[in-house]
Amino acid sequence: MIASQTVRLLAFQIGPARAALPLSTVREVLEEPTITSVPGSYDHVAGIILSRSVAVPVYDLLRFEPAWSEPQAAADDGGGSRAQVIVCGMGEALIGLLVKDADLVSPDAQPREAPHDGSIRAEFVGGLLGTEAGGVSILIPEKLFLSLGVPATGQGSAMEDGREKDPAGR
Repeated sequence: MIASQTVRLLAFQIGPARAALPLSTVREVLEEPTITSVPGSYDHVAGIILSRSVAVPVYDLLRFEPAWSEPQAAADDGGGSRAQVIVCGMGEALIGLLVKDADLVSPDAQPREAPHDGSIRAEFVGGLLGTEAGGVSILIPEKLFLSLGVPATGQGSAMEDGREKDPAGR
């Protein structure tokens, strides 16, 4: 379980679930950015945004079926919440997550030992946190990002020692 005393968290809403990521993975939170769709991409790819002149893919976790125990319907919240994109960094890769109501977790939030509600798959949850607003699933960024196709930290680049990497391993 991730302890809230050692890790600062950014909580957010994804459909029916409240989740959080360690603040160390968050680069910035953008309010209502312009998202450009990418024809032919997966349903869970909302599109791309420009963040500091860099194209960043944006994922809609509500539409990312492997993250959920049961299929989720894209719910209309009545326009009460504005869409935000959390730009996260994993190694050299940047990704955006489409969320609502992003906010820092209160420092007095306490970890709790409770069964998780089952909405977000347990393999992506590193712990649960109790807050005034209810339970928050603390996501494991490495597992989530890897399942989205983001390369794991520490993988070599296509270039090594100034030469092109040999894909045949010779």
